[in-house]
Amino acid sequence: MTLQDTFKALFQDTGVTIKAIEEGQVWREDLAINPNAGLEWFESPFPQPDALLQEMLFVLNGPATGEYLPRVWLRHLSAGEDPIVKV
Repeated sequence: MTLQDTFKALFQDTGVTIKAIEEGQVWREDLAINPNAGLEWFESPFPQPDALLQEMLFVLNGPATGEYLPRVWLRHLSAGEDPIVKV
């Protein structure tokens, strides 16, 4: 069972339809984690607002709308992406 299926199963009997789940656009801020499962989102040595803004634009507009830096924080759960463990 994929994470997408798990999300759908959780909301299936509630009568609630969530567009992000139906369209496969569930994202989470845990793409990069440390070996102790700490999130790079909070553990990063310095803030990078420009990179975060580019990731958000990538999520909202898709990859075809411009050049982006590699994603660091936002993981596409619907696509089955696994977290990257940073050592």
